[in-house]
Amino acid sequence: MKKIEFESFELIDDHCHPFPVSREPEDFAGIIFAPQGPGSDMQLNLARDLAARGARIAIITDREDLENENGILIIRQKYANEFFAPLSQIVPVQCFGDYIAKSRGIKVGEFIYGTKVTVIQ
Repeated sequence: MKKIEFESFELIDDHCHPFPVSREPEDFAGIIFAPQGPGSDMQLNLARDLAARGARIAIITDREDLENENGILIIRQKYANEFFAPLSQIVPVQCFGDYIAKSRGIKVGEFIYGTKVTVIQ
């Protein structure tokens, strides 16, 4: 396997991933949006690459031809045109994230890992 690492992306088998995935992939869990249309197969390949390295992945898609695989959970949504699909996909995920954060006592919108926050620019 050919692997080149940079701070913000990684190249694995000639596929560019927009984040470093080589750090403890078995501890990584992610959500990938793969609606039908351009880019869908690329997103599926990313999910399969990550799952093969031990990550747990949920794919949110309107595609009917996909089934759960080892390490990959398929979450189906009804088809929405390309202009409304991002909205219909991300809002439930943001609500879920908000719920998880609050259940863990994390104040939403507060930086917990940053040492300096600029309030006025």
